[in-house]
Amino acid sequence: MFALAKKIIITRACEVSPDVRVEKIADSLCSLGHNVSVLAWNRGDGLPERETKTFGEIRRLRIRAGYSSGIKLLPKMLWFWLVLFATLLNEDFDSLHAVDFDTLPPALLAAKLKRKKIAYDIFDFYAEGGGVPNLLRPAIRFAEKLLMRLADFVIVVDEVRLPYLPNAVRGRAEIVYNSPSDMLGCPLVSPFPRVTSEYPKFRVVYSGNLIDRRYILELAEAIGRSDGTELIIAGFGPKQFVDKLVAKISRYGNVFYIGKLLLSESLALVSASDAVFCLNDPAVPNNKMASPNKLFEAMMLGKPVVVNRGTSMEYKVRTLNCGLVVEDCSPESLAGALSLLREKPALARQMGENGRRAYERFYDWKIMRGKLARLYQ
Repeated sequence: MFALAKKIIITRACEVSPDVRVEKIADSLCSLGHNVSVLAWNRGDGLPERETKTFGEIRRLRIRAGYSSGIKLLPKMLWFWLVLFATLLNEDFDSLHAVDFDTLPPALLAAKLKRKKIAYDIFDFYAEGGGVPNLLRPAIRFAEKLLMRLADFVIVVDEVRLPYLPNAVRGRAEIVYNSPSDMLGCPLVSPFPRVTSEYPKFRVVYSGNLIDRRYILELAEAIGRSDGTELIIAGFGPKQFVDKLVAKISRYGNVFYIGKLLLSESLALVSASDAVFCLNDPAVPNNKMASPNKLFEAMMLGKPVVVNRGTSMEYKVRTLNCGLVVEDCSPESLAGALSLLREKPALARQMGENGRRAYERFYDWKIMRGKLARLYQ
């Protein structure tokens, strides 16, 4: 294996601070004997230019952009592409692993000029994101479908994405789910010191990106009104939304925000919970195809998961019977799902066990690692 070792650079248009999927892929490729590094975009978080990780190094190209999106982001994006392309031209690598369309054009051009291999890993279809102006969507869709044909192989995070690929690409695309490594039974230290013995209530956890389209405010309101329940929120996002969230939960005595966590801390929090809510606004096209870490983390840890109708998660949850599907994300609907899980612990436990069995059979990260190994051979 080590005789076939390659120098692989992963490109990502965010800070990777953290980025669970990027770091899992990098760790897996490193464990297969490859030399791995990540080229990321530091949009102004004050993060170090270079950071040593278990797999190798993250290098961040500092181009201030904050959380801007749409037309406002376009000049910054073009500048990032130019800097990324110039950086890659001066790098020694065997393969590039380009994540999403916002790194594909410069990575593809650099790989072709240097006659190296390139993988295109589609976390989300860029044109279907909530921050993309409607005017630009058709052009971005066309460009992405055109350029992905030139990649040596294409990766998607879920089978529901396959119909959106060109016919010439679909047959050679590989599915690598957003599933975690198996941590069930591993010692996990919770970052939240209060335990259920001190606060004997039904515990719900949200750990992830703090944005409006995840219905976090509605969930906080539903649990804030519910006796015998607590909600712990962890993660990071735009300051404006975080400030709004903190102001809202200040009126409740059973909803807590504990900030940004490491992956191990987040998993410890989920492990100490009774249920996980994983909600996405289906009005955003990408959310209809969402395949979030939180869904698979809940399944891995044997926790029932609550999702909303109109997303691909609905199909998995219904088919596997590993949680509940709510018709909408109003506080009333969320409170109803919460009440059912709390009042029927045997049902909740059975749903968690169903999810765990599905994880072992289909979604264990060691299965995904095997797919990456075959692709890079």
